[in-house]
Amino acid sequence: MPQRIEIKGLKVSSSHFLVGHPKCSRLHGHNYYISVVVIGPVDKKGFIIDFSVLKKVILDIVEPMDHRVLLPKFSPDITYSPIELSGCPVYYIFVRKKLYVLPVEDICFLPIVATTAELLSKYLYLRLKSFYHNLEFKVSVSETKGASGSFELDDDNMAEILGLVRTLKSKTKGVATS
Repeated sequence: MPQRIEIKGLKVSSSHFLVGHPKCSRLHGHNYYISVVVIGPVDKKGFIIDFSVLKKVILDIVEPMDHRVLLPKFSPDITYSPIELSGCPVYYIFVRKKLYVLPVEDICFLPIVATTAELLSKYLYLRLKSFYHNLEFKVSVSETKGASGSFELDDDNMAEILGLVRTLKSKTKGVATS
């Protein structure tokens, strides 16, 4: 019989913007708090998964996001142009009528269309699922107290998610960082 464990309050500080949003289209930051519920069978030692192992995997996944600007690779509204300025690798980031110039080391590109809490939680779910295919997860990402997006597998998204997990699994090959 499956049981649940939960890790709460893992913090990542990042900035982002949401194209076309009246307020959030401006570059701004959050202290994101990540919670993960794990559902699965208890093993012979009495664990679904060791908390310290799970926490390390989650931190390895989110570390590249911490203290960086989160940018969606697949937004149709954003164009990225890498360039070198005075020996410094940067990206020109064109967003409608705005231009950002950011150092490469300050950016975390994510394979999503927008950096909403909903899509960040789905991205984290997929990364976890690619390492622990036999466990089920509910991943929540909070932007502020009382405002979070969550993702978990259900009948409506199962085929899509299983295909994405296979793709991620083949790309990560056991490496827990992005």
